[in-house]
Amino acid sequence: MSIYAPITLPQLMVTQSTITPTQPPVTSPEVNQIPAYVYRLEYKPTGQFYYGYRKANIWYKRMPVDDFWIHYFSSSTIVEAIINKYGITDFDHDIIFESTDTEEVYRLEQELIKQHIDNPLILNKRYMDENTKLFSSTSESYKKGKQTQLSNKPKVKKVKNTVLWKLTSPTGETYETHNLSQFGRDHKLCSNALLGVSKGNTQHHKGWTCNGIRPADSNSKKSGKVIDSSSVEYTNQMPWEVTDPSGNVTQISNLRKFCKDNELNYSGMRDVSYGRQQTHRGWKCVCLSKSHTKTKLKWEVIDLSGNLYSVDDLRLFCQEHGLHYQGMRDVAAGRQRTSYGWRCYGYEVEKPPVLWEVIDLQGDIILVDDMKTFCKDNALSYRGMYHVANGTHKEHRGGWKCKRLD
Repeated sequence: MSIYAPITLPQLMVTQSTITPTQPPVTSPEVNQIPAYVYRLEYKPTGQFYYGYRKANIWYKRMPVDDFWIHYFSSSTIVEAIINKYGITDFDHDIIFESTDTEEVYRLEQELIKQHIDNPLILNKRYMDENTKLFSSTSESYKKGKQTQLSNKPKVKKVKNTVLWKLTSPTGETYETHNLSQFGRDHKLCSNALLGVSKGNTQHHKGWTCNGIRPADSNSKKSGKVIDSSSVEYTNQMPWEVTDPSGNVTQISNLRKFCKDNELNYSGMRDVSYGRQQTHRGWKCVCLSKSHTKTKLKWEVIDLSGNLYSVDDLRLFCQEHGLHYQGMRDVAAGRQRTSYGWRCYGYEVEKPPVLWEVIDLQGDIILVDDMKTFCKDNALSYRGMYHVANGTHKEHRGGWKCKRLD
């Protein structure tokens, strides 16, 4: 499931941008003549209100009346959430003070918040205390968090969680080690070759066999604690179909847990499902989920003037407009508000199926809209057919050819 979701704010801003703006003055004001301002918002259905101040309009060379509620709405995440859910039509918005002295504007905003902080309808949560120069708040969770930060936390010694390697020599002797590279140097073996044996790429290395076992879940590396493997909960559920060396087919919901229970290498089984290798220690594996191929991301970008762009390729759009691609991705993910004043929103749309033109061994042409299923039904490798379509290979398994029609 994607973290991006459709947002109604761009449509609201487009509606606002369609209003015919007033003609700008003949001479634009100087930066030192543009005032910062204090504003008040009130959400009419509930009576909730919010005080804020704005000085970035000086950098954009916009007077308060040309900036507020046209280009700028609020810096409060609570107010933005209400706008995203219910729109901007139910808000009363007023500029209550203007001044070229930004410090005076800021002090007035803080004083207004301090006067109304006990009102349950105020949306501001804290203000700057003039005496302590620290944020004061009536929120108990905020005070508790500050006390926790100031308290001395005991230092926890982290235990490194490494892979346990089990190796068998040509004469049948067994060894266990946590350092495969050092073991290879001590016994004049190649650690990369032993790693390939553990993944199932080769049967042995100089007669040695190798198998790696993780004593804890991957999340234990972040916490630094060794977890009993019997208590590990596997949450990523996905349908898989595995075939053992004897030909028995089993459907499972978690490949990682299955590999741990049967002493198989998870990466090796994933490589088999991707078509990068045929088997792993005689096992075969197919992923039955196709949900990750049904959707794709589209983007809606809003520039400094409030114009809306519908974008399919965000990276190319950023290159054409001199924007930072990762910054726009961070804006869409909610990690920052704007990138150079631009806003960006991502949402999922249904991806049209990819059509393939396949030529079989008899020369017949077949139109295919699901290449992975087609390859499975005809004992072909999807990766091999993919290389043929890209021109890397001329044909696949004796004469199969294909190309994409998109």
